[in-house]
Amino acid sequence: MSRRPTNLYRLQLNPTFTLCDALAVLPYLKELGIDTLYCSPLLQSAEGSMHSYDLINPLKFNQQIGGEKAFLAFCVLAKSLEFNIVLDVVVNHMAASLENPWWYDLLESGPYSEYAEYFDIDFQPLLSSLKGKVLMPILDRPFHQALDESQITLASLKSGLAIEVMGLSFPVSTQGYLECLEAIDALTIHLEIKALYKEFKKLILMTSFKEKEKRGVVFKSLKDSWALLAQNKEIKSLIDQYIREINQDKSRLENFLSKQHFFLEFWQYANQNINYRRFFDIHSLAAIRMENKDVFDHFHPLIGQLLKDKSIQGLRIDHPDGLYNPYQYLKHLQKLYKKLDPSAEKSLYLVVEKILEKGERLPLHWPVKGTVGYEYLNLLHQVFIDKGQEENFSELYEVFLGEKIDKELLLQKEKREFALLYMTSDMKALANKFFNCADLRNIEDLSIEHLEEALIELYVFFPVYRTYLDQEIGVLTAFEKAILVKVFDKAQKNKPFLTSSFNYLKGLFLEGFEALNSSEIACVMKFQQLSPVIMAKGLEDTHLYNYNRFIALNEVGGEPHGFGESIQDFHSEMEFKQTHHPDGWMTFSTHDTKRSFDMRMRLCVLSEVFDEWKELVVSWKRQNACYKIHVEKELFPDFNREYFLYQTLVGFWPRDVQNKQALVERLKSYLIKASRESKVYTTWIHHHPSYEKALLHFIEAILQEDTPFYKSLLQFVSKIDRPGQLSSLSCINLTLGLPAPLDIYQGTEKWDFSLVDPDNRRPVDYKNRKIALARIQSIVSCKQWIANAFNQEDLEPLKLYLLYRGLHVRREKGEFFLTAKYIPIKCKGQKYHHVLAYLRQEGEFCALIVSSRFLTGYDNAFFWQDTYLSSPQELIGKSLTNIYTQEILQFQEKMLLQILLEVAPFGLWIF
Repeated sequence: MSRRPTNLYRLQLNPTFTLCDALAVLPYLKELGIDTLYCSPLLQSAEGSMHSYDLINPLKFNQQIGGEKAFLAFCVLAKSLEFNIVLDVVVNHMAASLENPWWYDLLESGPYSEYAEYFDIDFQPLLSSLKGKVLMPILDRPFHQALDESQITLASLKSGLAIEVMGLSFPVSTQGYLECLEAIDALTIHLEIKALYKEFKKLILMTSFKEKEKRGVVFKSLKDSWALLAQNKEIKSLIDQYIREINQDKSRLENFLSKQHFFLEFWQYANQNINYRRFFDIHSLAAIRMENKDVFDHFHPLIGQLLKDKSIQGLRIDHPDGLYNPYQYLKHLQKLYKKLDPSAEKSLYLVVEKILEKGERLPLHWPVKGTVGYEYLNLLHQVFIDKGQEENFSELYEVFLGEKIDKELLLQKEKREFALLYMTSDMKALANKFFNCADLRNIEDLSIEHLEEALIELYVFFPVYRTYLDQEIGVLTAFEKAILVKVFDKAQKNKPFLTSSFNYLKGLFLEGFEALNSSEIACVMKFQQLSPVIMAKGLEDTHLYNYNRFIALNEVGGEPHGFGESIQDFHSEMEFKQTHHPDGWMTFSTHDTKRSFDMRMRLCVLSEVFDEWKELVVSWKRQNACYKIHVEKELFPDFNREYFLYQTLVGFWPRDVQNKQALVERLKSYLIKASRESKVYTTWIHHHPSYEKALLHFIEAILQEDTPFYKSLLQFVSKIDRPGQLSSLSCINLTLGLPAPLDIYQGTEKWDFSLVDPDNRRPVDYKNRKIALARIQSIVSCKQWIANAFNQEDLEPLKLYLLYRGLHVRREKGEFFLTAKYIPIKCKGQKYHHVLAYLRQEGEFCALIVSSRFLTGYDNAFFWQDTYLSSPQELIGKSLTNIYTQEILQFQEKMLLQILLEVAPFGLWIF
């Protein structure tokens, strides 16, 4: 990598926005000030995938987004424009799909497949009927119903025998071929059939680990022989006769299916018995065992080649917390890079998609630059929330709901229910592993059932995604140990009858690996690996849709129970970052955020206008009660969902409505998704059509143009829209000088009021953005243009203008913003708490950043009255240039904000 990335731009590639489409955007991104292209996964994904996180082949480019040829053209232009390329890589899971050759082979040969050890599968599960099999939850009805209704049939294809299910063709095992050959052998004297039968019999005996690869080659050869044999009309007729008979006899067909290496199951029943680790609870994504050296070596050739020939300059690692040993994987990746390029002076540029909770730090020994920035994404909007209003919003929420909310108990309940309902088989299997290791410790009154309950309780009280104890480190950090001690204490107090189980587990978790045997170590490692699933799904994808006090806080990596951040805490975080992870990213929005940056910033304004907000929602509740529908003796939507909807509308609804019906449809899709994620009345597994119908009816009814609510909504949005825009602009300015590469999500250089995916992955109008950028580049009088822009109702041109000016300064100054000292600056006077200011200084060069917050009453520079900036010694007497207005200002010991912020409530000056 010739230079460290400072300005990244996320390109969300899919079949409707391919590498060829992205190619046309690169000159625009260069003009915008971008220096690094951050691409979504490029490797082969499942057919029709719109996100490419469902990988089917790590050794091929994704043809759906252009393939290798398009990528090479993309690289050539990127190199000529001096872009770095950072690639998003999925290493935790692959698609559990027949398109995936590894998974297909596994379904065909089960534990005898050469890929059996690639996936995290328990071939000896508690359910005896699953031994040696993989549960496949693809049926849309219970198994015997599907069988009786001929939804499952045996078929003969050109390539061999297949089991047809739901339009899919599943492979048949060696035992299945043998059974068919035995049946037709009795009806014929063909020597070829007898010979093939004997060869299949030999194949059955090839069960050793060392023979797996050879077995796969032999099996393929025998299937080719079968296909050739089946071309004989007489033999084909016998095969067809056998297939007709078996399909007509359901008991024979069921017996035939029992000889396969997969077990077909109704998808709604899968959580009870599924025996492969998934990406969270998503059945279609099977986790891979990246800790297995064969898997690592087989997975990385194409990625390695791209790094070796410098087509890409860095990697973003998706969900490393799902790996058995994240540190080991990252270390192996760095070793691979060094092996590929022994002359490389620097380590491989790596960032990880790691969620850090408040107070948690990325392990400093990890060989990475930092995270993708969710902890800072949340810090950025938290500092624009008025902390003093927390009690008011908590009280209003409970009054609106008509009940007291214990947020901690609610979260515990949600995590516990997720573990019990959605991770049933995983929890039972984990408890069984721990129970089998307990013999040597002589723990009394220990049972699998109690162990399972104790493990779930530990997950329930876990405040972070996971710990990282491994064989190499061997001991917990002080932070991790403190967490575990507190978790055990809370869990034991909550369920004291599980004391024996907790004492046993405490001995394993807190003693360190030097006191454990290999089986015990494996148990602890597996516990850590499952921990992020409960946290992510219990908190992110359940609690954040249920605890709706102030939904601007309910973000990935966010803190829904907090309320705002102080200026002092903001500066402390930035000083820590500058010291430890200056190359860790900073971002506003991503493909995974629950709400876009601009939407969150508008919602933050509610903390400035509490009294009006309270009056409005109380009146809205009264006005809209008539639109609710009785379902099972309850009125829907419930008050919690209603309050969630009002906040969503206030953040999402435009001041100037262009296509109202399109907005309503986007909103309806989002509310159905949010309701299913909340798992209260309707879920992804068990839809509640009546509830969902009532919710959609309510949305349509209240948004009719003649309703008092709709008129009131438009008036309120119109009132808070400008303060929200000012907050967005001020936050962008604040971010431009921070010690971090800045990641811009595609399209968000203009206003973006998007909801969670797939809403935030809609196509981007780059033609419009190119025109807007050309206008900005043609500005002659910068100060006058800004003044004119502030006189307009919509400040959108300023967002692109700030990014354009700021990104260019960041790019021109190279590594300055990554390495320069971070110096907090205090403001004094009547509105000192409205201002965040800091200095970046290295040698003679310095940059001053001043941003305002709480701008509801802002009109012009007189807003600041007697507030002033206390200039640090490094600034006094220097003449700095405002990068937006191009004006030069000489700094004195006291700088009145009325002068400093004459044109805009923010600024960035450089010397």
